[in-house]
Amino acid sequence: MDTTQSYDTAIYYKFIPAGLVVWKEIVSTYESKYKSQYCRNNKITAKPTYAGEITAGAKKRLRQSMFLLSKIATVRKVRNPATGYYSNFKLALQTLTLSAPQENIPDSTIRKELLTPYLRGMKRHGMKNYVWKSELQSNGNLHFHLITDCYIPYHLMRDYWNKQQSRIGLLERFYNNHGHYTPNSVDVRAIKKEAGAMAYLTKYMLKDKDKNKQTRLSDEYLQRHKGKIWDCSTNLKIKNTTSEFLTQQVDCILDDMERKNRAKVFTDEYFSLYLFTDKTRQKFFSPELTKGYDQYLHRVKHHIY
Repeated sequence: MDTTQSYDTAIYYKFIPAGLVVWKEIVSTYESKYKSQYCRNNKITAKPTYAGEITAGAKKRLRQSMFLLSKIATVRKVRNPATGYYSNFKLALQTLTLSAPQENIPDSTIRKELLTPYLRGMKRHGMKNYVWKSELQSNGNLHFHLITDCYIPYHLMRDYWNKQQSRIGLLERFYNNHGHYTPNSVDVRAIKKEAGAMAYLTKYMLKDKDKNKQTRLSDEYLQRHKGKIWDCSTNLKIKNTTSEFLTQQVDCILDDMERKNRAKVFTDEYFSLYLFTDKTRQKFFSPELTKGYDQYLHRVKHHIY
């Protein structure tokens, strides 16, 4: 390889739900060929078997999906059918648990026979936007955290989830121990305000595994816990292709934001990340500069693929 070869670089920026990112890219056909040759000459190692902890790459994509869902969700008034009162609502965090020991039921069966039909049923009640993550409990049971911007009465969620549990015998096992068929297998926490929403969700969706709990699980349980760890509605997978060349105008705006402490800045050798709120974006950037990103959010919100 010719070590004297020089490469041109271009600097791009792109709005993201959490703020804005600036990065460098090598602009060279030769570099692309070298990358292809490198991939051919170096074996790609197989992904390790999942052992109860989400990988760094998956955690990044999960975080992006949650941020995106939070951005397209709006705070609104909803009526509680049980009390008749109205209250603010933005997002709901559902926790779906098994009502009896999972024992020898594979995780793939839990996802196929419980989670998949549950998601279909909730879609019939208006749930279009959602993110879910599976988690292994210390007792070996699988459970799920699910975020959605759709308000669904609690009894509908609980009854429908329990209906799915009855398909694989879990509800009957619960009845044999408790004498009734209405376990509290669904927990719902409403997020009513924009402020702190992501911090709250991150606490539940991106927490690392409890190593003490994990080590108490047998190898049999860990080997059984395979397959998809998380997923989201299709619209939250729409790629953000709104990157632009970094202009002097945008560079000056970012310097101004940093000088006034209106953004948290994280800098690496190849990129810089600016974290700020929607209000800050609207204050510092003109509608012309955010037009592409606003159109992207519109596509995500209205499922325009």
